[in-house]
Amino acid sequence: MFFRLELELKKDKDIFLTQNIASLFHGVLMENISQPYAEEMHISHIRPYSQFLRFSEERIFWTICAVNDQAYEKIGLPLLADTFQTVYLRGYEEKSVNRILL
Repeated sequence: MFFRLELELKKDKDIFLTQNIASLFHGVLMENISQPYAEEMHISHIRPYSQFLRFSEERIFWTICAVNDQAYEKIGLPLLADTFQTVYLRGYEEKSVNRILL
């Protein structure tokens, strides 16, 4: 199963971001999936997903794509959970952006 998930995040106008912060979003992803699955991907060097960012003045559009059922279960479902509301950008002045529930 291939899936594509786009999360719309609200950000303050005073936060200036570029695609260079994608690594911080990778960290957010790893913090929100199970530790064993994150370690499995790290050890095997397999990346069954990709991500990219788009920006507007007050929004960040974070797109995550994955190529199999396991990635959907282990990556997609945690990001769709009601408990996933705020993205903390660690290492970027500890800024946070809030998910917009669609």
